[in-house]
Amino acid sequence: MKLRYVFLKILIILIFCFPVQAVEIDMSVMEPGYRDYLASVASNKRPDLEVIIPAYYYRDADMGAVEIVDNLDGKKALIMKEEGSVEWEAEIPETGLYNIEIEYYPVPGKGGIIERELNINGELPFEGARFLEFNRIWQDESDYRLDNQGNQIRSPQIEVPFWQKAVLRDNMGYEKEPYLFFFEKGINRIRLVSRREPMAIAAIRLFQAEKASSYQKVAEDYQRNNIKKTDGIMIKVQGQDAIYRSSKTLYPLHDKSDPTVEPYHPAYIRLNSIGGQNWSHYGQWIEWKFDVPESGLYKIGIKAKQNIRSGTFSNRKIYINGKLPFKEVEAVRFNYSNFYEMVVPSDENGEPYLFYLEKGENTIRMEVVLGDLAEMISRGNDVLYNLSSLFRKIVMVTSRQPDLLRNYRLPEKIPGLVDEILEQSAVLDELAYDLEQVTGEKGEHTALLGNLSHQLKRLADRPDDRIPRAIKGLRDNIAALGDWIMRSTEQPLQIDYIVIASPEEILPETRPSFYRIIKHEIQAFLYSFVYDYNQVGNVYKESENVKPLKVWIGGGRDQAQTLKNMIEDSFTPYTGIPVNLELVQEGVILPATLAGKGPDVALTVSPSVPVNFFLRGAIIDLAQFEDFPEVAKRFKKSALVPFQFRDSYIALPEQQIFPVLFYRKDILNELGISVPRTWDEVYYVIAELQKKNMDFGLPY
Repeated sequence: MKLRYVFLKILIILIFCFPVQAVEIDMSVMEPGYRDYLASVASNKRPDLEVIIPAYYYRDADMGAVEIVDNLDGKKALIMKEEGSVEWEAEIPETGLYNIEIEYYPVPGKGGIIERELNINGELPFEGARFLEFNRIWQDESDYRLDNQGNQIRSPQIEVPFWQKAVLRDNMGYEKEPYLFFFEKGINRIRLVSRREPMAIAAIRLFQAEKASSYQKVAEDYQRNNIKKTDGIMIKVQGQDAIYRSSKTLYPLHDKSDPTVEPYHPAYIRLNSIGGQNWSHYGQWIEWKFDVPESGLYKIGIKAKQNIRSGTFSNRKIYINGKLPFKEVEAVRFNYSNFYEMVVPSDENGEPYLFYLEKGENTIRMEVVLGDLAEMISRGNDVLYNLSSLFRKIVMVTSRQPDLLRNYRLPEKIPGLVDEILEQSAVLDELAYDLEQVTGEKGEHTALLGNLSHQLKRLADRPDDRIPRAIKGLRDNIAALGDWIMRSTEQPLQIDYIVIASPEEILPETRPSFYRIIKHEIQAFLYSFVYDYNQVGNVYKESENVKPLKVWIGGGRDQAQTLKNMIEDSFTPYTGIPVNLELVQEGVILPATLAGKGPDVALTVSPSVPVNFFLRGAIIDLAQFEDFPEVAKRFKKSALVPFQFRDSYIALPEQQIFPVLFYRKDILNELGISVPRTWDEVYYVIAELQKKNMDFGLPY
């Protein structure tokens, strides 16, 4: 009997193991920032000029870093590999500030976001140019499938590369406008450094990005060109029918919490929405395609809900046929709600904005942006950096466990301490007020800022007495501010469908009535008696000839469904053995096994479980199988050590996870210490750090 089939007959526990690896992470001070850079060159003009550099006409490149192709989807292009750099020369006719656009093609790689660093004349202009992102494009490989229970199974995501144009911008979303770069008149050098993933480039363009017009001006153009409103047209585009996405995690979702979703079923899985928590990071976008029967003006309604972040809203930028139609849809708000709402982009009087659409095929793209939150989050980030630096200076004097009976004379040893504390407190107060004005309410998102500001004022009032006593609280509040910043940048939104309608059409009601909610709850309750929610995908019954393999898995349904798809696509057709995959809690595995009702295979269990099973005779020794040495080669030797007992092996690892060693270059630079390369050098660094009440951490 072969070990590669052993999981068909016995119980195998697949768990985590932990070898160690150290990785350098650059945490250098983020200076100069883009705003400092822009302030230093702001007096320069923005010439209304365009300079186009063919990518294949490069000046210099690292050996093996580039390749020229004559015809890549119709264009001559330069392919940048995942490592290396390439440099071009550009003759600038007039000194000034320019936007940069790159026409690129995402060639096959590892499937991640493409990252590049931009240098101008041999220098990094500002910190934001270190990590510039270029999205790949994804779509469903095919239509959904149905399992034998009647549930819809989403299709795998595949990449669909084509030529795109990307204007370089802040990948965190703090800056609303694209980056501006300063160039002197004459020959300038532009270098791109590969940081992640390969890409092809057709051209680099220096130009002035066009700003969107106001809706008032666009409406005047409608009248001037005699563009009329349409009448009697309503088109519904289902969210799950999106044609393109910027991330492979933006797949169709199942939502059975609301009886108004389309399609709907109280028990069976229906792929009826898209987005949610997966669609929350700046720059992610989803695009839909639709046809309109006649050219003219339409309003747009979006049935969506943001039920994840209470007290605030999510923002989306709307593009029509690849262009921003007017400034007012740069950041459309979706307020917090437990139910789907029909959001119609409108002016302050509630009058819907009208969009001009040509007869035939059109596209609508919605992109995650921070909107009015961008500037506030940026200010919060500055406060976090300043307070972290200040806290580190305090700890260098007091240590992390200060003597409460000692006077450290902090204002004398840290010049400007009190002024800096009060300045950051004032910024937090202003930030909390602005946030309250934008969101229209107080809540958890403003309370944190107020609490930290109050604490800082108290510390500034009596620094020698209160700061040593508040070290832990100050540290925790600074960490909470960092968490607030991360959560504030998340902009989740789930979409059921989009409506493109004539201006006078009444849009569908989205909130379920009381009676519809009652009906939904009753139906869901009745289905719970006949429908097994733990089963995933196709469910097979035992017969005289075939006994299905019983596999139990912890974790989420998405993970289980992906595994089930792999089983159905490759394992069952190859072996002829059906598999029933069930979602369970880990705690039920051991009692069920001892009662003779356990699974044949258990996945994603904790490291302590295999020993318990082995001592009770619930696991067969894997070493007895003739091909065990062959299977063991798939794993690092260290990964198998936790599952070895004498000459027996009681489990196989499911994942191999390793701790990562981080170090702060800014702190080392501040202390005049070079990065250690050997353990002897680490010992020296530890001594220097401890002189400043800091330390080197090792998780053992």
